[in-house]
Parts: sequence; structure tokens; C-alpha cells
Amino acid sequence: MGVKLFAWVGGFALFLGVIFFVKYAFENNLISPSTRVALGMLVGIGAIVGGLWLRPRGYAVTVETLCAAGIAILYGDAFASRAFYRLVSPEVAFGLMSLITGAAFVLSVRLGSRYVSILGLVGGFLTPPLLSTGVDHAVALFSYVTILNVGLAAVALRMKWDFLVPLAAGATLLMEIGWTRQFFSPDKETLLAGIILWFCAFFLGAAALARRRDHDGLGFHLPAAALPLFCLGFSAYLLSFQALGSRPILQFVLLNLLNLQLAYAALRREEPRPLYIIGGVFSFVILSAWTNRFLTGDILNAALACFLAFAVIHAAAPAAIQRLRPDRSAWNWGYAFPGLVLALLVFAIHSQRAVGFLVWPTVMVLGMVALALAWFAAAAWAAVAALALVVGAFAAWMLRLPDAAGVIQILPLLGVFILAFFAWPLYLARTWVRSGGEKPKSGEVEKAGISAAELAACAAIMPFFLLVAVCGKVPLPDPSPVFGLVFLLDILLLGIVRFRKMDAAALVALAGTVMVQAFWHGHNFQAEAPAVALCWYSLFYLVFLLFPLLLCRGTERLGAWRAAAAAGPLQYLLVYRAVSLAVGRDYIGAVPAAYAASSLAALMFARAIVLPGEGRKSVLAYLGGVALFFITLIIPVQFQKEWITFGWALEGAALVWLYSRVPHPGLKAWGAGLLLVAFARLALNPAVLSYHPRTSAPLWNWYLLVYGVSAACMWFAAPRFSADEDRVQGVPVGTYLNVFGVVLAFLLMNIEIADFFSKGPAITFDFSGSFSQDMTYSLAWALFSIALVGFGIARSSQGARYGGLALLVATIGKVFLHDLWRLGQLYRVASIVGLAVVLILVSFVYQRFLNEKTPA
Repeated sequence: MGVKLFAWVGGFALFLGVIFFVKYAFENNLISPSTRVALGMLVGIGAIVGGLWLRPRGYAVTVETLCAAGIAILYGDAFASRAFYRLVSPEVAFGLMSLITGAAFVLSVRLGSRYVSILGLVGGFLTPPLLSTGVDHAVALFSYVTILNVGLAAVALRMKWDFLVPLAAGATLLMEIGWTRQFFSPDKETLLAGIILWFCAFFLGAAALARRRDHDGLGFHLPAAALPLFCLGFSAYLLSFQALGSRPILQFVLLNLLNLQLAYAALRREEPRPLYIIGGVFSFVILSAWTNRFLTGDILNAALACFLAFAVIHAAAPAAIQRLRPDRSAWNWGYAFPGLVLALLVFAIHSQRAVGFLVWPTVMVLGMVALALAWFAAAAWAAVAALALVVGAFAAWMLRLPDAAGVIQILPLLGVFILAFFAWPLYLARTWVRSGGEKPKSGEVEKAGISAAELAACAAIMPFFLLVAVCGKVPLPDPSPVFGLVFLLDILLLGIVRFRKMDAAALVALAGTVMVQAFWHGHNFQAEAPAVALCWYSLFYLVFLLFPLLLCRGTERLGAWRAAAAAGPLQYLLVYRAVSLAVGRDYIGAVPAAYAASSLAALMFARAIVLPGEGRKSVLAYLGGVALFFITLIIPVQFQKEWITFGWALEGAALVWLYSRVPHPGLKAWGAGLLLVAFARLALNPAVLSYHPRTSAPLWNWYLLVYGVSAACMWFAAPRFSADEDRVQGVPVGTYLNVFGVVLAFLLMNIEIADFFSKGPAITFDFSGSFSQDMTYSLAWALFSIALVGFGIARSSQGARYGGLALLVATIGKVFLHDLWRLGQLYRVASIVGLAVVLILVSFVYQRFLNEKTPA
């Protein structure tokens, strides 16, 4: 270290000494300019010759020092001969400095001196700017730079000095920047693009040559990626000109070729990968800025070609890495570029008033590439994003159309896209298996957790949202074009259920179908022409109902059975509204009746074809529950007021009875619910008394029918519930129903009494009216309570006995403390005494009968 330090300090001192001597001579005019140049030349050559003379004697450091100092002196002398003294022409000075540079390279190789090579590099690249005449000689300039780079690459390759190549690339970039700043104009775009591509290709070739000579150092490969990255700035610079931005074909070619070299460099080596990422992002920013500023319909096709090429480059690179370099980590981030370009294309479509036909093939290719990469990388998010962007492209265009004609014209194209994107993942999976990929499991073509069936289902699901938006925005009196596309989507999704065993697809198809129908119905349905809509509604219902009956006879496809069951209630809402608006509500009960009949038919058919298994009960329960729903719905849809309660009470009792034939707990639950609703409508609904005006016929009225039948239904259903299993809050359900029946019977008795004594059109309850009315209430209560006590004793029902006794006590109290008390004087005394006697007699009778029922 000390030897080199002293040697270099000495060489630098020699250089300074010459400089100061020349400076002194200049200041005192001791030497003429020509003599000064000649002396400088002699000193420089002498230093080099002296160094070479010492080389055989083993003074390597001193030799290196003298030669480097001589080269520096010669550079300074040649520069001074032109810049200060004007002794030679620029061409001669340029030639001298080029010769000095070449000599420096030769000396560096002969001496093995890195410092001399660096000095030659610096001097060589400083020569053009130092001797610039202000006249543009681009070809000569960059030819010189090429020769300089060839020399540096040769030295680096021969001496294994890889550091020279990045320095040369950086100096070349500076030369390009300097020329662009001083001489560039828009008419020189081809020249600048050629210069950029030439030097990028040069350093790529240098890396390839080094690799062929078994010298695979990073110093050769890094410039091959770094220079194209920095040259992307030139592409952005070119596109910033109004004249060039409006005719961008050459700039697009330049940008994509630079990205191609970045991708190739990253493919060859792991280290340039970050440069490739940065270059891709920067290029996308450039394209986005250009699209926002310059894109018009006239240059849209050129933009499409550029977008497509850019996406293919960045899509192929990650796939090639995983295919050709399986030992390297995956480039999953690279799969985002096709999606980004697709998003840019969506923006382009949205910003144009008219788009050409080539837009849609480009969208299809980009979407398919993005979808393929998503499956290849097992990135579900990327697949969903790609499909959403494809649908977004259609949405960006369709939602701008002013009328239905334009929408109808583009719907067939959307259908083609749906079929293509549905089949594409399945084709990819099949190709993957045939090419040696992992065997699919359970019929699914899977790779790292994402299946082709799932991607195909996504492709069929996304258009539902687009059709919803179209139905909500564009007037479409005839739904056939939209519903025809929905029908296609349903067939595709049900095919996934049938052949790929993805149950959820059936439910998704049903949800999407109903969603599109509802939006169209809400915005476009016309009551004057309901036939087309009703036909489509019925068709969709039959498709979902018959699909599991005909094609999924095994119970393993429960999703299809669920969709079949849910299709009825969901479609009913639309059909009910359409029929009621079109033909009125006189026979509207026929709508739920038709759905009930079809559900019952499906239930009977399912009982015959569904294989025994764990899902059999579930399938029958789904269809049976829907049938019960529609049967229950017939009553409130077709009838009103008390007839709703009457029908529900009968249906509830019938369902509880049916449980003894078809032991499914849902029957009991539904029946109990209907009975509870019937009780609430009769016992807790004051409006029930004002349903109809009061008639003149006593007793034989609708109260007797509805309350009597409802109470009988409660008592009929009560014993059919298990006292041990069917409990609510610890109390048997049968007990609740018996109590409900007793309450309804008691209410019926009081309503009939009130109806008998009421005057006018409404029933009134008056417990302080005439003596005969009060005593009628009391007598009826007493008979009711005695009957209840007798029933409790006969059936050993403690609750019935206590309830009857409580009512009897209340009745006796009412008679003696209210009815007879109103008579006054001795009647009051007699009433109290009579009350005491009656209570004692009741106690005696109750004890006697109770003792007889209790065994000794």
C-alpha cells in the first residue's frame, strides 16, 4: 500500500509540476504556443516511454504511475492545442484524443492497470463535449462512442474488469442525454430511437458474448437491463411532444422493445428483476399519461397494438420464468400487468365516443391472457379482477348507449365473450393435464387451490351484474335479448353443477337470474304487454325446478335441489306482480296454487327418483316446505279477513295430522306456527269484531264458524304433539294448544252473548247493562267453568281443574258482588250468604270427586 501511495503521489506531483511550469511559462510568455504544445507532447510521451523502460526492471507501480501521468498530460495537451491556441482543427484534435484513448486502452492491457483504463474511459468520453463545435454530427459522434464502447468491452472481457462495462453504459447514457438536450427536435425522432436501440442492443450483445466465453459476471448483465430502464425516459420525453404524441407508432415500438430487453435480461439473471419491475411500472405510467392526453379515435388502433404487445411481453416473462427456471421464485407480481393494461383499455373505451371493431378482440386477448396467468399462478384475486375488467369494458361502452337498439346490437358480442371466457379455463386445465401437469382430484382440474371450474363459473357470474346495470339504465320494453343471455348463463352454470360438481353455482345462477329479472321488471315492465315477460319467468322457473329432477337424481347435488326449491318463491314475487297488474286480483290465488301444484308434483317425483341417503330427507323437506308455503299463501292472497284465519287453522291442523304419515319435524313446526297465528288473529286482534256489520240472526254467524273451527283445530292438534319431546320453555306444545282452544271457546261464548244483546251494526260488550244480560254472562261462565273442571277431573289435568276453579270463583264473585249487589238492601245480604254457601258446596263437591279419582 505504501509503495502505491508514494508512487501515485509522485506521479500526481509530476503532473502538477508540469502544469505549474506551463502556467508560469504562459503567464510570462516565455514559450510560444506551438512550443508549449510540442513540449507537452514530449513530456507526455516521455513519461510513457520512461514507464515502459522501467517495466522490465520490476517497478510495476512506478511504471503504472508514469504511464497514467503521461496519458493525462497528452489529453491535456491535445485539448489545449485546440481549445486555447487554435493550432489544429477540431477534426485533428478529435483524432489526437481518439488515438490517446486507444493508446490508453492498449497500455492498460499491456500493464494490467485498471487506473489507466479508467483514465482512458474518462478521457475518451470527455473528448466530444470538450471539443464540440456546436454543429450536430450525430452519426459521427455515436460512431465514435460505439468504437469507444467496443474498446472498453474488449478490455473488460480480456482482463475480467467487469466494472468498465457499467461505467461505459453510464457514460453512453450521458452522451445521449447531452445530445438530446442540445440538438434534438421532433423531426429527429427516428434518429434518437435508432441511437437508443443501437446502444441497448450493443450492451445486450456484450453480455451474450461474455456468456459465450464463460464469463457470466454481473458487470456485463446489469448494464443490459439498466440502460433500457433509463432509456424509457427518452420514450416519455418523445411522447411529451404534441406532434409526436399524436403519431405515436415509433414511440410505442421503442417502448415495447425496451421492455422486451428488460424482460429478457431478467429472464437470464435473477439480479435484474427489480429493474424489470420498475421498468414495467414506469412504462405503464407513460402509457396512462399518453392515453389521458393524446388518445383519439384516429390512433386508437395503434394504441391497441401497443397495449397488447406490452401486456404480452409482461405476461410471457413470468410464465417463461416458471417454465424455464423452475428453481427461481415465482414472479406473481408480473401477472398484474395484463390486468393493468386491461384497466387502461377500459378507460380508453370510456373516453371515446366511438370504438372500432378491433377493440373487442384486444379486450378478449388481454382478458384471456390475464385469466390464464391467474390460473397458472393460482391467484384467484387476479382471475376475478381480469373478469371484472372485461365486464367493465362492456359496461363502459354499453352504459353510454342512448337507446335499446345499441344495446341489442352488442349483446350477441357479449354472448360470444361469455362462451369464450367460460370455455377458456376448462381448455387451460385440459391442456395442463395433457402436458404433464398434476392429475386432477375428484374430477376437478386444480392447481394450487384454484380450479378451472371456479374460473369458468366466475366468467359466467360476472355478466349478471352488467345486465343488471343495463336493465336499470337502458329502456328495454322487450326483455328477450337480455333474458336470452341470462338463459345462456344459467345453462353454463348448471353445466358446471352437473359435470364439475360445484353445487354453489346453481344458487348463484338463480340469484343472478332473479336479480336481472327484478331490475328489468322494476324499470321496464308494461302491464299492457305481460305475455313475453310471463313466458320468460315461467321458463326460468321450470329450468331450475326440472334440472335436479332430470339431471341430478342423486342427493349429492343438494345445491341444485336448494335452487329448485328457492326458484318458486323468488319467481312468484315477479309473476304475482305481473299478473295482478295485467289481469287484476279477482283470481290471483291461482298463481300460488299453480306454484303449489308444481311443487307437489316435484315432491312426488323426487320421492320416486332420489336415491336413499343422508340428503333424501333434506331434498323432500325443501320441496315439501315450498309446497306448504304456497298452499299457505293461497289463503291470504285469494281471501280476506276471517277466511285467512279459518284457512290457516285448518291447514295447521292438517299439517300436524300429516306428520303421523310423513314424520318430518318441519310439518309439526309449520302447523304449530299456523295455529299460533290463527289464535293471535282471533284473540289478540280487536279489529276482528269489525270485519263485518252485525247481522240479525243470533248465534248462527261467522263467529261461530271461525272461532269454533279454530278451537276445534287446536284441540285436534294438541294430542299429536309429544309431551316429552315437543316443549317450549319446558311446557309441552300440546298444553299451549289446549289452552289456546279453551281461550277461543271462551271468547266465542262471550262474543255470541254480546251479539245477542247488542243493538245496531256493531257488537258491544256491556257488563253493567241489564240484569238479564249480566246473569247470562254469569251463567255461561259458570257452565263453562264447571265443564272445564269436569274435564280436568276426568282427564286428570291439574291445569284444567285449576283454570276451571279460577273461572268459577270469578263467576261466583261476579254474581254475588256485582249482579245481585246491584239489587240493593236485603239482596246484598242474601248474596253474601249465598256466596259463602256456594263456595262451601263447591269445595265439598270438588273434594269428593277428587277423592274418587285418587286410588286408595
